[in-house]
Amino acid sequence: MFSHYLTTHPRSPFRHRLMVARTVGGSRYALDDTTLSVERVDGTGEVRELALGEVGTVLREVFDIALDQEERRIIEARVREFLDA
Repeated sequence: MFSHYLTTHPRSPFRHRLMVARTVGGSRYALDDTTLSVERVDGTGEVRELALGEVGTVLREVFDIALDQEERRIIEARVREFLDA
């Protein structure tokens, strides 16, 4: 039931922005629309804003999510909508 709410309810945060997270080794990566953050177990980290055209590359290289050209176009269009809202 909770999963259904998170993916369908109009007020769910997952319906109005791109959110991806992955932990690899001693680092946790998070992507929130075009904001990429890295937190390391030693307490260091960084945050940077991506250009919209970088999102597909970061999804592939950092999060191991491979998109074809059409999927990448759709993701970039949705993120553009999220940012304009």
